[in-house]
Amino acid sequence: MAEAGPLFVSDGVVPSWIGSSLSPNWFGNRCLLLLPMDHRLRQYSRFGLRALRIAASTLALVALLRSEWATGAGASLAWLLFVQVERRWTVQADEDS
Repeated sequence: MAEAGPLFVSDGVVPSWIGSSLSPNWFGNRCLLLLPMDHRLRQYSRFGLRALRIAASTLALVALLRSEWATGAGASLAWLLFVQVERRWTVQADEDS
């Protein structure tokens, strides 16, 4: 009876039931599998981030007009975080192109 090999991937060992065509480095390069969906995923991510940014700014404005200072401050910080992330993503996307 042949030995089945390890059941889980650990320490870069590929189980024999996956196949010998995969190198141990395959799990480190799994991002290569996302290349065909990269453009669509990037579009959805930008749309979602833009929606979160608009929602956070609207919530901050409404909360501050209602004199709910803690909620307004939290939503303002969330808006600032979303703006910073969007800026970094656009700089990174420009460098990738």
